[in-house]
Amino acid sequence: MSSFLSFSRRMFLGQTIISLLPLSTRSEEPATQDGFRIIEASPASLQLLPEPAKPTPVLAFDGRVPGPLLRYKKGAEIRIRLLNKLDQPTSLNWHGMRIVNAMDGVAGLTQDPVPPGGSFDYRFVPPDSGFFWYHPQVPAFARTQQARGLYGALIIDEESKPEVDLDLLLVLSDWTLDEKNAIADFPSDTTQPGSQLTVNSHPVPATEVLAPGARLRIRLLNAADSRIMLVVFEGITPVILAIDGQPCEPFEPQRQTIPIGPGARFDILCDLPSDAGAPADLSLLDERGKGPVLLQFKTQGERRATLPPMGPLEPNSLLPQAIKLEAAHRADLLI
Repeated sequence: MSSFLSFSRRMFLGQTIISLLPLSTRSEEPATQDGFRIIEASPASLQLLPEPAKPTPVLAFDGRVPGPLLRYKKGAEIRIRLLNKLDQPTSLNWHGMRIVNAMDGVAGLTQDPVPPGGSFDYRFVPPDSGFFWYHPQVPAFARTQQARGLYGALIIDEESKPEVDLDLLLVLSDWTLDEKNAIADFPSDTTQPGSQLTVNSHPVPATEVLAPGARLRIRLLNAADSRIMLVVFEGITPVILAIDGQPCEPFEPQRQTIPIGPGARFDILCDLPSDAGAPADLSLLDERGKGPVLLQFKTQGERRATLPPMGPLEPNSLLPQAIKLEAAHRADLLI
Protein backbone atom coordinates (compact mmCIF):
# COMPACT_ATOMS: atom_id res chain seq x y z
CA MET A 1 0.00 0.00 0.00
CA SER A 2 1.39 3.41 -0.88
CA SER A 3 2.37 5.36 2.21
CA PHE A 4 1.90 9.01 1.35
CA LEU A 5 -1.84 8.90 0.67
CA SER A 6 -3.22 6.71 3.39
CA PHE A 7 -3.19 5.76 7.00
CA SER A 8 -4.21 2.39 8.40
CA ARG A 9 -7.37 1.83 10.41
CA ARG A 10 -5.25 1.44 13.55
CA MET A 11 -3.53 4.78 12.92
CA PHE A 12 -6.87 6.37 12.03
CA LEU A 13 -8.41 5.40 15.37
CA GLY A 14 -5.38 5.86 17.57
CA GLN A 15 -3.68 9.12 16.59
CA THR A 16 -4.78 12.72 16.54
CA ILE A 17 -2.06 14.20 14.34
CA ILE A 18 -1.09 12.35 11.16
CA SER A 19 1.38 13.48 8.53
CA LEU A 20 0.61 13.66 4.84
CA LEU A 21 4.26 12.98 3.94
CA PRO A 22 5.85 9.54 3.47
CA LEU A 23 5.91 7.58 6.71
CA SER A 24 9.71 7.55 6.74
CA THR A 25 9.79 11.35 7.11
CA ARG A 26 6.99 11.74 9.66
CA SER A 27 8.11 13.06 13.05
CA GLU A 28 7.03 10.95 16.01
CA GLU A 29 5.58 13.78 18.06
CA PRO A 30 4.60 17.35 17.12
CA ALA A 31 6.54 20.16 18.75
CA THR A 32 4.79 21.76 21.72
CA GLN A 33 5.44 24.81 23.88
CA ASP A 34 3.51 25.88 26.98
CA GLY A 35 0.72 23.48 26.06
CA PHE A 36 0.47 24.80 22.48
CA ARG A 37 1.09 22.73 19.37
CA ILE A 38 3.73 24.58 17.35
CA ILE A 39 3.23 25.24 13.63
CA GLU A 40 6.11 26.98 11.87
CA ALA A 41 5.75 28.81 8.56
CA SER A 42 9.09 28.84 6.73
CA PRO A 43 10.76 28.35 3.32
CA ALA A 44 11.22 24.74 2.18
CA SER A 45 11.65 22.68 -0.99
CA LEU A 46 9.35 20.17 -2.66
CA GLN A 47 9.79 17.53 -5.38
CA LEU A 48 6.89 18.59 -7.60
CA LEU A 49 8.28 16.94 -10.75
CA PRO A 50 9.71 13.43 -10.99
CA GLU A 51 13.46 13.10 -10.55
CA PRO A 52 15.94 14.02 -11.94
CA ALA A 53 14.13 17.37 -11.90
CA LYS A 54 15.35 19.64 -9.13
CA PRO A 55 13.16 20.33 -6.09
CA THR A 56 11.04 23.49 -6.20
CA PRO A 57 11.46 26.24 -3.57
CA VAL A 58 8.15 26.57 -1.69
CA LEU A 59 6.69 27.86 1.55
CA ALA A 60 5.57 25.28 4.07
CA PHE A 61 4.10 24.62 7.49
CA ASP A 62 6.53 22.45 9.49
CA GLY A 63 8.49 21.84 6.29
CA ARG A 64 5.56 20.00 4.65
CA VAL A 65 3.13 20.70 1.82
CA PRO A 66 0.33 20.23 2.67
CA GLY A 67 1.09 21.15 6.27
CA PRO A 68 0.54 18.66 9.08
CA LEU A 69 -2.91 17.14 9.35
CA LEU A 70 -4.48 18.48 12.54
CA ARG A 71 -7.03 16.15 14.09
CA TYR A 72 -9.11 16.68 17.21
CA LYS A 73 -12.17 15.27 18.95
CA LYS A 74 -15.29 17.38 18.97
CA GLY A 75 -15.34 19.59 22.07
CA ALA A 76 -11.57 19.45 22.58
CA GLU A 77 -9.76 22.77 22.90
CA ILE A 78 -7.40 23.57 20.05
CA ARG A 79 -4.16 25.33 21.01
CA ILE A 80 -1.93 26.30 18.11
CA ARG A 81 1.08 28.62 18.27
CA LEU A 82 2.07 29.97 14.85
CA LEU A 83 5.77 30.82 14.47
CA ASN A 84 6.52 33.03 11.47
CA LYS A 85 9.94 32.25 9.94
CA LEU A 86 9.02 33.95 6.65
CA ASP A 87 10.30 37.33 5.45
CA GLN A 88 6.72 38.68 5.26
CA PRO A 89 3.73 38.78 7.63
CA THR A 90 1.31 35.88 7.79
CA SER A 91 -1.56 34.37 9.85
CA LEU A 92 -3.72 31.25 10.15
CA ASN A 93 -7.32 31.26 8.97
CA TRP A 94 -9.41 28.21 9.89
CA HIS A 95 -11.41 27.93 6.67
CA GLY A 96 -15.05 26.98 7.21
CA MET A 97 -14.97 26.71 11.00
CA ARG A 98 -17.52 28.50 13.20
CA ILE A 99 -15.27 29.87 15.94
CA VAL A 100 -14.85 33.03 18.00
CA ASN A 101 -14.06 36.03 15.83
CA ALA A 102 -10.77 36.90 17.55
CA MET A 103 -9.31 33.52 16.54
CA ASP A 104 -10.44 33.55 12.89
CA GLY A 105 -7.03 34.65 11.62
CA VAL A 106 -8.06 37.42 9.18
CA ALA A 107 -5.23 39.91 9.60
CA GLY A 108 -6.33 43.52 9.66
CA LEU A 109 -9.84 42.52 10.76
CA THR A 110 -9.70 40.02 13.63
CA GLN A 111 -5.98 40.26 14.52
CA ASP A 112 -2.78 42.03 13.60
CA PRO A 113 -0.55 40.29 11.03
CA VAL A 114 2.10 38.05 12.56
CA PRO A 115 5.37 39.80 11.61
CA PRO A 116 8.53 38.00 10.49
CA GLY A 117 10.07 36.42 13.56
CA GLY A 118 6.82 36.83 15.52
CA SER A 119 4.22 34.41 16.84
CA PHE A 120 0.50 34.24 17.60
CA ASP A 121 -1.48 31.89 19.84
CA TYR A 122 -4.75 30.47 18.53
CA ARG A 123 -6.98 28.96 21.21
CA PHE A 124 -10.58 27.92 20.65
CA VAL A 125 -13.10 25.07 20.94
CA PRO A 126 -14.77 24.24 17.60
CA PRO A 127 -18.51 23.57 18.05
CA ASP A 128 -18.86 21.42 14.91
CA SER A 129 -17.30 18.21 13.70
CA GLY A 130 -16.21 18.18 10.07
CA PHE A 131 -13.47 18.45 7.47
CA PHE A 132 -11.83 21.90 7.33
CA TRP A 133 -8.51 23.42 6.28
CA TYR A 134 -6.15 26.21 7.27
CA HIS A 135 -4.14 28.78 5.31
CA PRO A 136 -2.78 32.36 5.65
CA GLN A 137 -5.11 35.35 5.50
CA VAL A 138 -3.07 38.54 5.29
CA PRO A 139 -4.73 40.24 2.29
CA ALA A 140 -1.56 41.54 0.63
CA PHE A 141 0.25 38.18 0.87
CA ALA A 142 -2.40 35.46 1.33
CA ARG A 143 -2.77 34.45 -2.29
CA THR A 144 0.93 34.11 -3.07
CA GLN A 145 1.65 32.35 0.23
CA GLN A 146 -1.07 29.79 -0.36
CA ALA A 147 0.01 29.31 -3.99
CA ARG A 148 3.51 28.51 -2.72
CA GLY A 149 2.32 25.81 -0.32
CA LEU A 150 1.05 27.34 2.91
CA TYR A 151 -2.07 25.26 3.62
CA GLY A 152 -3.11 22.12 5.47
CA ALA A 153 -6.12 20.05 6.52
CA LEU A 154 -7.95 19.96 9.84
CA ILE A 155 -10.43 17.27 10.90
CA ILE A 156 -12.79 17.44 13.87
CA ASP A 157 -13.99 13.87 14.30
CA GLU A 158 -17.67 13.13 14.73
CA GLU A 159 -18.61 10.99 17.73
CA SER A 160 -19.77 8.08 15.58
CA LYS A 161 -17.63 7.41 12.51
CA PRO A 162 -18.61 5.24 9.53
CA GLU A 163 -16.94 1.83 9.41
CA VAL A 164 -14.31 1.93 6.67
CA ASP A 165 -11.18 0.04 5.72
CA LEU A 166 -9.22 3.16 4.83
CA ASP A 167 -9.57 6.90 5.32
CA LEU A 168 -7.92 8.84 2.50
CA LEU A 169 -7.09 12.52 2.60
CA LEU A 170 -6.63 13.82 -0.95
CA VAL A 171 -5.44 17.41 -1.31
CA LEU A 172 -5.60 18.48 -4.95
CA SER A 173 -3.51 21.39 -6.18
CA ASP A 174 -1.88 22.82 -9.27
CA TRP A 175 1.36 24.71 -9.72
CA THR A 176 2.71 27.20 -12.25
CA LEU A 177 6.42 26.52 -12.76
CA ASP A 178 8.97 28.47 -14.79
CA GLU A 179 11.85 27.07 -16.87
CA LYS A 180 13.99 26.72 -13.71
CA ASN A 181 11.33 24.63 -11.97
CA ALA A 182 10.53 27.47 -9.58
CA ILE A 183 7.02 28.71 -8.87
CA ALA A 184 6.34 31.47 -11.38
CA ASP A 185 5.28 34.90 -10.25
CA PHE A 186 1.84 35.89 -11.47
CA PRO A 187 -0.15 39.14 -11.50
CA SER A 188 -2.53 39.54 -8.56
CA ASP A 189 -5.54 39.62 -10.90
CA THR A 190 -4.75 36.46 -12.89
CA THR A 191 -6.98 33.40 -12.75
CA GLN A 192 -4.90 31.14 -14.99
CA PRO A 193 -4.75 27.59 -13.54
CA GLY A 194 -1.35 26.02 -13.01
CA SER A 195 -0.16 23.29 -15.35
CA GLN A 196 1.40 20.86 -12.84
CA LEU A 197 -1.25 18.83 -10.99
CA THR A 198 -0.50 17.09 -7.71
CA VAL A 199 -2.24 14.92 -5.12
CA ASN A 200 -0.86 15.63 -1.64
CA SER A 201 1.92 17.48 -3.51
CA HIS A 202 3.04 14.34 -5.35
CA PRO A 203 2.92 14.10 -9.16
CA VAL A 204 -0.14 12.33 -10.53
CA PRO A 205 -1.22 9.61 -10.86
CA ALA A 206 -0.97 8.13 -7.37
CA THR A 207 -1.74 4.46 -6.69
CA GLU A 208 -3.46 2.62 -3.84
CA VAL A 209 -3.54 -1.20 -3.51
CA LEU A 210 -6.45 -2.61 -1.49
CA ALA A 211 -8.58 -5.73 -1.11
CA PRO A 212 -11.50 -6.19 -3.52
CA GLY A 213 -14.68 -4.70 -2.06
CA ALA A 214 -12.83 -2.47 0.42
CA ARG A 215 -14.77 0.53 1.68
CA LEU A 216 -13.10 3.94 1.61
CA ARG A 217 -13.81 7.30 3.13
CA ILE A 218 -12.28 9.93 0.88
CA ARG A 219 -11.82 13.48 2.16
CA LEU A 220 -11.30 15.60 -0.93
CA LEU A 221 -9.93 19.15 -0.74
CA ASN A 222 -9.23 21.52 -3.64
CA ALA A 223 -6.33 23.74 -2.56
CA ALA A 224 -5.80 25.21 -6.04
CA ASP A 225 -5.94 28.98 -6.37
CA SER A 226 -8.40 29.28 -9.26
CA ARG A 227 -9.07 25.88 -10.86
CA ILE A 228 -12.48 24.23 -10.55
CA MET A 229 -11.69 20.52 -10.41
CA LEU A 230 -14.23 18.25 -12.10
CA VAL A 231 -13.39 14.93 -10.47
CA VAL A 232 -14.93 11.85 -12.09
CA PHE A 233 -15.05 8.39 -10.49
CA GLU A 234 -14.55 5.41 -12.81
CA GLY A 235 -15.35 1.86 -11.71
CA ILE A 236 -16.70 2.97 -8.31
CA THR A 237 -19.82 4.80 -7.17
CA PRO A 238 -19.18 7.75 -4.83
CA VAL A 239 -21.70 8.62 -2.12
CA ILE A 240 -21.34 12.17 -0.78
CA LEU A 241 -21.74 12.40 3.01
CA ALA A 242 -20.77 16.02 3.67
CA ILE A 243 -20.01 19.22 1.78
CA ASP A 244 -17.64 21.87 3.12
CA GLY A 245 -17.56 20.15 6.49
CA GLN A 246 -21.31 19.89 7.05
CA PRO A 247 -23.25 16.58 6.84
CA CYS A 248 -25.88 16.21 4.13
CA GLU A 249 -28.32 13.52 3.07
CA PRO A 250 -26.13 10.92 1.32
CA PHE A 251 -26.44 11.11 -2.46
CA GLU A 252 -24.69 9.96 -5.62
CA PRO A 253 -23.48 12.82 -7.84
CA GLN A 254 -24.72 12.96 -11.40
CA ARG A 255 -22.50 11.17 -13.90
CA GLN A 256 -20.24 10.11 -11.02
CA THR A 257 -18.67 13.60 -11.22
CA ILE A 258 -18.04 16.08 -8.40
CA PRO A 259 -17.29 19.75 -9.23
CA ILE A 260 -14.90 21.05 -6.57
CA GLY A 261 -14.23 24.77 -6.51
CA PRO A 262 -11.15 26.32 -4.86
CA GLY A 263 -11.31 25.72 -1.11
CA ALA A 264 -14.21 23.26 -1.31
CA ARG A 265 -14.25 19.96 0.60
CA PHE A 266 -16.22 16.75 0.16
CA ASP A 267 -16.56 13.70 2.40
CA ILE A 268 -17.19 10.63 0.23
CA LEU A 269 -17.84 6.93 0.85
CA CYS A 270 -17.27 4.33 -1.85
CA ASP A 271 -16.73 0.59 -2.23
CA LEU A 272 -14.04 -0.73 -4.54
CA PRO A 273 -14.94 -3.36 -7.18
CA SER A 274 -15.55 -6.81 -5.72
CA ASP A 275 -13.47 -8.55 -8.41
CA ALA A 276 -9.69 -8.55 -8.04
CA GLY A 277 -7.98 -6.58 -10.78
CA ALA A 278 -11.09 -4.62 -11.77
CA PRO A 279 -10.10 -1.05 -12.75
CA ALA A 280 -11.13 1.97 -10.67
CA ASP A 281 -9.75 5.49 -10.58
CA LEU A 282 -10.33 9.18 -9.99
CA SER A 283 -9.54 11.55 -12.84
CA LEU A 284 -10.22 15.09 -13.99
CA LEU A 285 -12.58 16.11 -16.74
CA ASP A 286 -11.36 18.77 -19.13
CA GLU A 287 -12.71 20.35 -22.31
CA ARG A 288 -11.70 17.23 -24.26
CA GLY A 289 -13.38 14.79 -21.89
CA LYS A 290 -11.58 12.56 -19.43
CA GLY A 291 -8.31 14.22 -18.47
CA PRO A 292 -5.37 13.16 -16.32
CA VAL A 293 -5.81 10.34 -13.80
CA LEU A 294 -5.34 11.54 -10.24
CA LEU A 295 -5.56 8.29 -8.29
CA GLN A 296 -5.60 4.66 -9.42
CA PHE A 297 -6.98 1.86 -7.26
CA LYS A 298 -5.63 -1.65 -7.68
CA THR A 299 -7.46 -4.54 -6.03
CA GLN A 300 -5.76 -7.80 -5.13
CA GLY A 301 -6.05 -10.58 -2.60
CA GLU A 302 -9.17 -11.95 -0.90
CA ARG A 303 -12.46 -10.15 -1.24
CA ARG A 304 -13.45 -8.04 1.72
CA ALA A 305 -16.48 -9.29 3.68
CA THR A 306 -19.69 -7.43 2.86
CA LEU A 307 -20.21 -4.28 4.92
CA PRO A 308 -23.58 -2.89 6.03
CA PRO A 309 -25.31 -0.31 3.81
CA MET A 310 -23.85 3.19 3.80
CA GLY A 311 -25.63 5.53 6.18
CA PRO A 312 -25.53 9.29 6.83
CA LEU A 313 -23.26 11.14 9.19
CA GLU A 314 -24.80 12.52 12.35
CA PRO A 315 -26.58 15.81 11.56
CA ASN A 316 -25.26 19.00 13.12
CA SER A 317 -27.72 19.68 15.94
CA LEU A 318 -26.47 23.27 16.28
CA LEU A 319 -27.63 24.24 12.79
CA PRO A 320 -31.25 24.55 11.60
CA GLN A 321 -32.63 21.40 10.00
CA ALA A 322 -34.57 23.44 7.44
CA ILE A 323 -34.46 26.97 6.05
CA LYS A 324 -37.88 28.61 5.64
CA LEU A 325 -37.43 30.17 2.25
CA GLU A 326 -41.04 31.40 2.22
CA ALA A 327 -40.01 33.89 4.92
CA ALA A 328 -36.96 35.11 3.03
CA HIS A 329 -36.57 38.60 1.55
CA ARG A 330 -35.38 39.12 -2.00
CA ALA A 331 -32.73 41.67 -2.90
CA ASP A 332 -31.16 42.37 -6.27
CA LEU A 333 -27.40 42.96 -6.14
CA LEU A 334 -25.58 44.34 -9.17
CA ILE A 335 -21.85 43.65 -9.28
